[in-house]
Amino acid sequence: NSALVKADGSGEIFHPVNSGFGESNPKWGMDGKMMTYESSKEGRKSLALQGSTEVDVYAVFFDQEAYDEYELSKEEFELLNEREQKEKEEAEKKEEESKKKKKKEEKKQETLELNLKNLDNRKEKLTINSSSISDYVLNDDASKLYYLSSFEKGYDLWVTEPRTRETKILAKLGGTPSG
Repeated sequence: NSALVKADGSGEIFHPVNSGFGESNPKWGMDGKMMTYESSKEGRKSLALQGSTEVDVYAVFFDQEAYDEYELSKEEFELLNEREQKEKEEAEKKEEESKKKKKKEEKKQETLELNLKNLDNRKEKLTINSSSISDYVLNDDASKLYYLSSFEKGYDLWVTEPRTRETKILAKLGGTPSG
């Protein structure tokens, strides 16, 4: 199972997911506001320590605002993006005007604060069904999940849009888990 540890090693070890099932392959997403992982919670499990198992890809959000934005419908998300784009353009115009008057100041990088309370309320299943997943990657804005999965003969490349739950095969590869 995955664990969070401070970079300097101080403090306690924190496990963001405690489902009681095997969680594996954790990855950071959305600039550290989310962690994705595979879990066998809802998939087929082998009774022995060997044999095939099926997993799903899940996400846990460390930021309430990022989670709320993720939960928006496709239409609501598009409206939000339009509004943010307009605000960005207006801010850029104002910034250009102020640049003429002042020297450009360096931007300070925002410190990421992880909200570790009530993580079970900010957990989402990203795949629509369990399968034998070799690996996966989520794009930067978490709008598309790409994964290698075996349903029939060999592993194929699939894409799921978590917001709409639309899933389709991108490439019929028929490969092995390692490529």
